[in-house]
Amino acid sequence: MKRALKEAFRSICEDVAPGFDYVIIARPSLAEYIEKNRLETVSAMMRDLFRRANLIQEAD
Repeated sequence: MKRALKEAFRSICEDVAPGFDYVIIARPSLAEYIEKNRLETVSAMMRDLFRRANLIQEAD
């Protein structure tokens, strides 16, 4: 699970607002979700989470 979260963050890190330290705390159910779904799905969910927190700058 730790590796999957690192990979998901690496896929979005160029778009994430600089100057912050980020801590990702996963719920235990995430391990099962990662086993059933692809890493791209986890990356998309993480991107959406950061977007909702206004920490991602999307190109228009």
